[in-house]
Amino acid sequence: MRKIDMDNLNYCIAQDAGELDHIPERAFIYHIVKQYFSKVPEIKSRKDPKIMVNYTREEIIKIVLEFYRDLDQGMYEQAKRILTGQSEIPIIIYDKDKAKNMRDELETYPRDPKIRWEQKSILVSDKHLTRHHLVQHGSAKIFVPRNGDISDAYYLAHEISHTFDRSLDGVFKANPLLLEITPDCIENIMDYYLQRKGIITRNAVLQRRIEKAKGIRGDYLGTLARIELATLQRDEGNLDEELINEYLETVGYKLSDKDLQWAYRRIMTDRRQIGYNTRYIVADLITSPYFQRLYEQDPKKAVQRLKAFHTNMKEGTPEESLESLGITLDMKTIDRLLDSKAGYVLGLESQSNKDQKSDDWLR
Repeated sequence: MRKIDMDNLNYCIAQDAGELDHIPERAFIYHIVKQYFSKVPEIKSRKDPKIMVNYTREEIIKIVLEFYRDLDQGMYEQAKRILTGQSEIPIIIYDKDKAKNMRDELETYPRDPKIRWEQKSILVSDKHLTRHHLVQHGSAKIFVPRNGDISDAYYLAHEISHTFDRSLDGVFKANPLLLEITPDCIENIMDYYLQRKGIITRNAVLQRRIEKAKGIRGDYLGTLARIELATLQRDEGNLDEELINEYLETVGYKLSDKDLQWAYRRIMTDRRQIGYNTRYIVADLITSPYFQRLYEQDPKKAVQRLKAFHTNMKEGTPEESLESLGITLDMKTIDRLLDSKAGYVLGLESQSNKDQKSDDWLR
């Protein structure tokens, strides 16, 4: 194992410990990430060679508008206003190279797609699990760097969907853990839409979901490491590799040297807040495969549920938001969702290895 800069690692862990003190849902987050590694296998499939089909900016905008028109009239109207410049939310679509090469006083071009709220966010919390609110004032701006392939349609639809469950004309309240659920649902629906329209193949959907499952495992691993090491540091003081290894062996984690090296690097180089990564974990927990199955069983009903989720998010009622999707975020539900995810991941692996010829992995 490569030598770790323990001074830097301890410094970063101490920062994480301070943030964790202000997250009321810490116990739920810890339960999710810990149980994930006891239940969900790692996908080992190799990535298939990507068939590159180029799309212009105008073609991507047309695909996204047609997607939303097919999905729901209200979502379509809002997407249309944004994409045609008739909304108070400006959208900036630019070549990805601009994110690397261009900086000026007025705009900063981020490397990754995002919706940026222009005024400062304020965290307000109380004792209840789902009453930890993110309060935002002011307008938003959407940034979407262009790759030139179909992934641009996913990015664009994702960022626009952030506006569906937010009140845009004043104060917006929501639990930060729920902020990526709508975009993740939208991306999953787009899988089915693009395949149905013949824009992508069934195998392309499979590969996209495999890569997503691999990527989200990194968020689970990084979050688990940050929580465990912050707790260990608080109990034992400054950490060294021997102390960490003894602890991991005691609690029974079966992490390879590669996993540990990756986790250490993630802690020291990805200094985004823990809460940022947990949004994607919670969204993935709910959408793959739970929401996918809702949509496959009854697409119209699934979209209605998603719209009810939007309404409750706007009204600042996160419990009702989750209930509109048929979910109560308690320990038993988390375990059921993770059991379902384990089967889903095994299905992706099996299909990738071509052990099955059916469409079972989609169900």
